[in-house]
Amino acid sequence: RSLGCLSTGVFMGAVFAFLSSPIIMKTYGWESVFYFFGLVGIVWAVFWTMFWVHNSDQNPTARVVARNVLEKSELSWLPQMKAEISSVFDMLKKVLHSPLICCIFWCHFCHNTGHFVLMAWLPTYFDSQLGIHGSNLSLTCIPYIIMALAVSLASFLGDKMIKRGKDIPTIRRFSTCFGFTFAGVSLWILSITSSPSMAVVLLCL
Repeated sequence: RSLGCLSTGVFMGAVFAFLSSPIIMKTYGWESVFYFFGLVGIVWAVFWTMFWVHNSDQNPTARVVARNVLEKSELSWLPQMKAEISSVFDMLKKVLHSPLICCIFWCHFCHNTGHFVLMAWLPTYFDSQLGIHGSNLSLTCIPYIIMALAVSLASFLGDKMIKRGKDIPTIRRFSTCFGFTFAGVSLWILSITSSPSMAVVLLCL
């Protein structure tokens, strides 16, 4: 559920950026958008550093959470691997030869590539291909609102299934495969549709 909260925050941040960037650019110029969001990032980094101890040995809550995650996940072999590591290159070799970690790498690569390409080109696509201009470009926020709700719902259902004794790796694999497959089919249909309303629906899927 914590990962769901993190992803929800990312998507809602995109919604805020889509809504606020035109206002900021119109008032202070396009360069001000980079200064504004850069400053917000710096403030958040300072806040996080002040209120969170990075070393889990000094933070009892973080230590308990980390131990529970390792005990309940398929990554319980990490402490043993850490004990066997003699150098950074040895660690990198062991990490890259782990099918589980490589799978995580590929999933994040596919998700983040699609996510940031979509974020960068969605307003241009709406304007040039669908003829949606001006204030109607606020429709670009809708897919991210739906994604935030979907992630929250999926994390809630995942926790419910775990409490009922379902296998954690199986839940993760099913969620990932279902999400990528559904999104891929929707994007393929999007490439052959010319209806603005249908395009918005498909992007939300």
